[in-house]
Amino acid sequence: MRIPKTSARATWKAGWLVEFGMALVVLGILTREIILATVGMGILLSLAALGLIFQRRLGILQRELRLVQRLSKTGVFLGDRVEGELTIRNPSRLAAQILAVQAVVEKGLSYQLSPSFYRLLRPGTALSSKFVIMPLARGRFQISGFMLTLTDTRGLFTGEIKCGETYWIEVHPGMGTQAPVTPLRLYGGSREIYRKASAGTDYAGIHEYAPGDEYSRVEWKATARLRKLMVKEFDPEAGAMLHILIDTGKSMHQQSYLGNKLDDALAVAMILTEWAAGSANKVGIWTYNETEITKAMRPEAPERQMRGLRSLAVTLGTQSVTEAASAGCAIPQSDCG
Repeated sequence: MRIPKTSARATWKAGWLVEFGMALVVLGILTREIILATVGMGILLSLAALGLIFQRRLGILQRELRLVQRLSKTGVFLGDRVEGELTIRNPSRLAAQILAVQAVVEKGLSYQLSPSFYRLLRPGTALSSKFVIMPLARGRFQISGFMLTLTDTRGLFTGEIKCGETYWIEVHPGMGTQAPVTPLRLYGGSREIYRKASAGTDYAGIHEYAPGDEYSRVEWKATARLRKLMVKEFDPEAGAMLHILIDTGKSMHQQSYLGNKLDDALAVAMILTEWAAGSANKVGIWTYNETEITKAMRPEAPERQMRGLRSLAVTLGTQSVTEAASAGCAIPQSDCG
């Protein structure tokens, strides 16, 4: 039951007291017992006064309570989630008995808040709780504050107040996650992880994102203007040639990130060859040392050249171990010539 001209509602306890007070008034009038009528009127007047006091407390708390929301990020891809923390501070002199806290969000977001707020917030204290936001659709969505459901200490009335600032969440189409680039991952091949590069360099326009487009080609100004993810489009190149030179000299057997410098060089060659896959470009690979070119792999399609590059990596790795063993070392190190 809503109290007239207020935003407060009476609970079942208050409703029961109202019925009990009215019954005493009617019974007192019928039996001409002034005491019963007086007690009944006292109960009704007391409830009315408590309701007005509670309504006034709601107005004060709505002005005084401070809600601070900390988001881990404001721009996500569809399928990711946003984590954060919500803090409610009470600088007033009134206690706030919180029954529920609900975020005012649009339909494209799911806001999950832990129930740790549902308790008494004393004057000069603060309550904090973690939350998770799950995007359900792509677009730009608004979090326009929070609705707090409060009650009095006797549990007679409840009321809602709106607090907090407005926040925006940008949700882009899912792009997937890319694993970190390390030579160890690249030796086994990783075309299913790394997206294929665009085939050209001449700008041709923009189009809406589709699976397989590169993240680096996103046109953010057009995305913000059209409110959907747009990527740059380039005219394809035909018959281009990619030349890869790999140094296999003695200095390449020094220790590096994973293995030695030769491992890193082969990993970079694998990256370049994979990025050229699917295009009309051809890839040629040459290896050389301090005095001469040791191997020349004629230009071929990237898909075929990757198989030759893996075989070359095994051959060069075997040769480096053999040279190190002949120099008296089990593993090529910087002090083994």
